[in-house]
Amino acid sequence: MDFPHLPAGCSIQLDQYSRKYILDNIRENLKNLSVQIPERLQSFTNESGKELTFGNFVRRHDYEPEILLAKQSWTEWKARAQLAPIPSDPDLPKLRKTLLRAAFMNGPKEIALTKRVLRKTAEGLIGAAVLAAGDEAIPLYYRIWGDKGSNLNISSLKDSFARLSGNPSILNDLDEILAWAEAESTIRGLAPELPFACSLELHAHYTTPDIQARLGQADLRSAGQRGVGVIHFPALRAYALLATFQKTER
Repeated sequence: MDFPHLPAGCSIQLDQYSRKYILDNIRENLKNLSVQIPERLQSFTNESGKELTFGNFVRRHDYEPEILLAKQSWTEWKARAQLAPIPSDPDLPKLRKTLLRAAFMNGPKEIALTKRVLRKTAEGLIGAAVLAAGDEAIPLYYRIWGDKGSNLNISSLKDSFARLSGNPSILNDLDEILAWAEAESTIRGLAPELPFACSLELHAHYTTPDIQARLGQADLRSAGQRGVGVIHFPALRAYALLATFQKTER
């Protein structure tokens, strides 16, 4: 297979032997990443002549963000290559998934707002960060933390940004990942035509909690309706119908 992605609606069917051979090779390559990535990080600037950033690195070596960030943060990888101090962020285990969520963002308006808010957070301007987030504070909260406040000992939006500000390596990683996501986005940030106002962007990527937060059904106390397939928004007299187009065989 000379290409990692297929057009929508296409698939590759493999016989049992070929499938096993390819999957075994993929698994072996994933095992080798722990050695391969630090080596490539160490030689990146000399070989490419470019600054070592998340975007430059994944473009040159064609890494999928979900592979690179599955178990290590961007700073942790650099630390393994002795290019950065070992991060000591207190919420690092919880916020690794934040980096993955950021890598999947492609709405230009959301990315731009998130970058502005996170920069104020990194400067310790917590009140200004909350004000900058405005009506998008709850959606941004779920992009960052991914869970309701009671499960994280977070009691307010201000508390959530203050806590995030104590995780400097995560904030630095987010800045680089969002810069890459912004450059890679191919959508225009158009608003969908709906009978109610919302901040969803046409063709942007969202999880179920993201949708519920943007349509007013999630807050710090609750992540909204559980389950998959259909989400009911009584206040808007609307339903969201969710369909999986790419299913993984287990």
